[in-house]
Amino acid sequence: MESFNEYCDVVDFSAFTDFILKEGKEIKLKRKEYFGHQDSIARYGAYIKKGAVRYTRFDEEGKEHIVGYAFENDFACDLPSFIHDKPGLVNIQAIQDCILYVISHTQLNHYIEDVEGGEYMYRRIIEEYATAMYKRLLSFYCETPEQRYMQLLQDRPNLMKMIPLKEIASFIGVTPETLSHIRARFKKDEKKSGLL
Repeated sequence: MESFNEYCDVVDFSAFTDFILKEGKEIKLKRKEYFGHQDSIARYGAYIKKGAVRYTRFDEEGKEHIVGYAFENDFACDLPSFIHDKPGLVNIQAIQDCILYVISHTQLNHYIEDVEGGEYMYRRIIEEYATAMYKRLLSFYCETPEQRYMQLLQDRPNLMKMIPLKEIASFIGVTPETLSHIRARFKKDEKKSGLL
């Protein structure tokens, strides 16, 4: 199955995943429980064995913004906080019951420094993560909300079954009302073209 975060499909992370499953600690989160909090230092990174999480950020006015998701066989971490030991930028919350395998920064450093191929794998993870973030940034600057919605539908057709439309709207940077208008236009266009 294709990952939500495409960087997981670009590189074979199996050696790193095996390390986390062997050396990491299993934790279970119930739906709505948090793995990380905005403004708190991220002490662990995780591999999602089962379940899904969402990344959110509260702005200065207290409004919550959905900024990302991670699903089964993906990684979950506030990476800048974890790497630099600085306050977190996002909240990471379970949207389904989860089984996570977590490793500490010390364990990650052991993997990078002592495991054959660890440094290369870590570099590839960071490269792919940076590329994914850059593409997302460009999407917000260069694409319309309609284009972002259509791309999301094309890339992740099952997402609508898993995530409320209110969250999809936040993720693509529009209000729920605007998303409703986009969806109505999309359905109208499909009917005209005979696709529906």
